[in-house]
Amino acid sequence: MARPIHSSRHPNMAPPNNVSPPSTDGPPKQNRITRPTRVGVYEAKTHLPDLLKRVGQGERFIITRHGRPVAELRPIAGHSREEITAIVDRMKRFQATHSLGGATSRALIDEGRKY
Repeated sequence: MARPIHSSRHPNMAPPNNVSPPSTDGPPKQNRITRPTRVGVYEAKTHLPDLLKRVGQGERFIITRHGRPVAELRPIAGHSREEITAIVDRMKRFQATHSLGGATSRALIDEGRKY
């Protein structure tokens, strides 16, 4: 279950009708598929800092306008250490099979700055 959007800084603010009660087990686990919480445009605008904090913890939100989905607010997918290592290995293999014909990177950069 998702936590309500309203912030604890606003004790008089009632939670929005379409948001589930607070979760007792913290933010959603990365390996568990969870359904995104639907949030209206006005609520998203009003509570954006709180939403971004929760997105940073792995939650996802669907922003709706008049009940219709218009955007998704979700964490940016990063690269795993294995993916980064594979990319670096591909770059090294490319470098081993391609040359600059005797030119240095610095010389090419300086040549490009002339124009």
